[in-house]
Order: sequence, then C-alpha cells, then structure tokens
Amino acid sequence: MFTTPASYVVLGTFLLALLGWHRGKELLRHDALLLGGILVYFGIGTVDLHLTPYEWSPRFVIPAAVWTVVAWGSVGYLVGAWVARHRPMESGRGNVDGDDGEAVRARGRALRIIGWISLAILLATSGAPAVSGANRERISAYWTALALLVVPGTLLTLATTAIRPRRWGWAPPALAVVAWLGTGYRTNALLLGLSVCVLRFLELRSPRARLATVAAALAIVLALGVGFGYWRTLRHADPDELRFVRAVADRRDPTPIRLGAAYVLASVFREGPAILGFVVDRHPRFAPYTEGRALWGMLTSPLPGEQPDARSIISREVIGSRGTSLVSTIFGPWYLDFGPIGVALVMMLLAYVLGRVERSALTVGDPVSRVGYAYGLVLYGLAIHAGLSDFDLVVLIPLALLWAAGRLSPPPRAHDSATLA
Repeated sequence: MFTTPASYVVLGTFLLALLGWHRGKELLRHDALLLGGILVYFGIGTVDLHLTPYEWSPRFVIPAAVWTVVAWGSVGYLVGAWVARHRPMESGRGNVDGDDGEAVRARGRALRIIGWISLAILLATSGAPAVSGANRERISAYWTALALLVVPGTLLTLATTAIRPRRWGWAPPALAVVAWLGTGYRTNALLLGLSVCVLRFLELRSPRARLATVAAALAIVLALGVGFGYWRTLRHADPDELRFVRAVADRRDPTPIRLGAAYVLASVFREGPAILGFVVDRHPRFAPYTEGRALWGMLTSPLPGEQPDARSIISREVIGSRGTSLVSTIFGPWYLDFGPIGVALVMMLLAYVLGRVERSALTVGDPVSRVGYAYGLVLYGLAIHAGLSDFDLVVLIPLALLWAAGRLSPPPRAHDSATLA
C-alpha cells in the first residue's frame, strides 16, 4: 500500500486533518473525510496484482508516479481547507425567517417541479436504459441537465420544512433515486441519496439517530454503488470486461460473492488509479499537457456541437474513441490540463470553496448552506473515483443553489438619509 515517499505524504495530510477533529463538534469535517477517502481509495487501488494477460493494459497498470500526483493534490487540499477555516466569516444572506424563508421555499419548489417534469420526459424518451439496455450516451444532455434540478429542489424542500418528515415524507427522494437509476446514471442517484443522508445527519443530534443515518448511507452505497453496477455489468457488459473481472476473481468458476468483490476491486478501486496512471505516463513525456482544453470543454459543454472534456480526451488516448466514459479520479482532469502544480492549486481552490460553505453550514446554519455543504461533500466524495468533469454537477447545481439563496440578485440598497432629508 505505502510503497513510495509520496504515499507517506498522503498519509501525513490525512493525519494532520484528523488533528482538527477535536475542536468543537464538527463530525463531518470535509478535509478529514475527503483525505481519508483518497488514502483508502488509492491504497486499495494500487495493491499489487499480477494478472499476466493484463500486465500491459493501460486500464490496469499503475505506475508509482501516481502517488506523487495524489500527494500534490492532498497537500493542496489540506492547505485550502486550513485557509478557509481560519479566514473570518462575512455576514451572509439566505436566512429562512420571514420573507426570505418563503422565497427560498418557493424557489426550491420551482426547481423540484422543473426537475421532476424533465426527469419524466427523460425516462419516456430514452426508454430507461438501465432496464432496456439502450445506450445512455445518446440521452439528450439538455433534458439530463434540467432533470438534475430535482436534486437541489428536493434537498431545499427537506431543509426548509422538516428534516424528519412523517410517514411518506421520504417517498419523493426515494422515487427520484429510483428514477435516476432507470436512466442508467448511477452517480446522480448516489448523489441525491447520499446528500439526503448528510443533510439529515447535520440536523440530528441524537447519536442513535445519527448512527442510523450512517447505516442508511452505507446501504445506499452498497445497493446503488456496488450492487446496481455489478448487476449492470453482468447484464450488459462485453465479454472482455467479464473475463477481466473473472481474472481478478482468480477462479474459473467463482462464487457470486467472490465475483462481486472482484468487480468492486476492478471497476471501482482499480480502474480510476489505472487511468490516472496512463495519463501520468503519457503527459508530458509523449504528449504535452492540454493547457486548459479539458476544463474549457467542460465549461462549454452546454453549447451545441462537441466540446472535448477530460473524459473524451482520455477515452481517445486510451481506447481510440469516445465510445465510453473513462474516469481518471478527482486528479486526472487537472493533471491532464496543468500537471502536478495545477493539481495542487485546483485542489486548494476546491477545498477553500467547500470549507467556506462548511463554516456557514455549521455556524450560521441557514438551510441553503446546509444543502450546499451536504451536496458538496457528497460530490467531492464521489469525485474521488468519478472525477469532476460534468458541467451539470460542478456548475449548474451550485448556480441553482445560489439562485435559491438569493445570492445571484443584488442586495437591497440602504436608504440614503441625506437624500430623504
């Protein structure tokens, strides 16, 4: 697991983040959770496995230089979180008292209605790819973007009413999760389900209730993240992928449990670091850094035409086409564009942004801040494997939350007493 000096640097950043856990009652400190997740993910993903038919596969080999990139990113994240935590807070907006609270609730309902209508249209026009086996890459990107508004709409509804809804109060979020599974976008379903759990955890004070929420989050990860992906692989995967999973299982006729464990290792923990390793080996030795083209492609992806983002660029480099989306972990897109220094700077910025939202959520406690922190924490956690290359998740939903909080409109001007006089 720890085979290079850089891997010990990653371990050190996690231990330093843990030192702050004794201050206050901040059990969901994003730096400790994210750096711990990065350490575990790459620790498991870089375990030495020897499978002769796949020793030279770009989707399997992991060079030691991967840990160097991870170390740069981890140090940057730790620094960004420290700066955010020690900068003074400005007075914020977005309270739920009086007219402001009604405005936030109304905007949350509007987002939820738009999202549900778009999600229904998306399922009807795509034929539910998770069930039918249709290619989800052909789903309309615009309907997908609008359907994602159900995520902030649902979270805002929960945060501005009651975090303990009675009887059927949890039915709408659960139904939205199932609907997203029908589209085949497992990440979106996980994002909504886990964000609801984090939001509930922030509101609860009973240790027993919080433990039950953590158990629910683990169940969601196992059912959606592992079980659904395993079922989809067995049903729709090509023979080469199945042979690869069976090779990892190291049995000619493996049991379902062993085959499932092999799937988790190969498709969750191994693929991301392996793709990152391919990018690290290729750039800049054989090809220059893309110098912002991947980031620009992500930011301009809503425009008509094809804008190559990190996933499409890496897919072309690895398999020669954009037939599938290859994940390169949370570090891959930034390394592809700017190298290890860019990884550190971008991770510092990401930590600073989430750190400011964390302070607002845990001190001021307004619902929009809590929703933003729950969403951001889950998004970063999922991005450890999936990366941050989706415009809808990185830009659209945060903009929707800012709009719901009234941050996109100018603040009201104070009356000038001299003029009145």
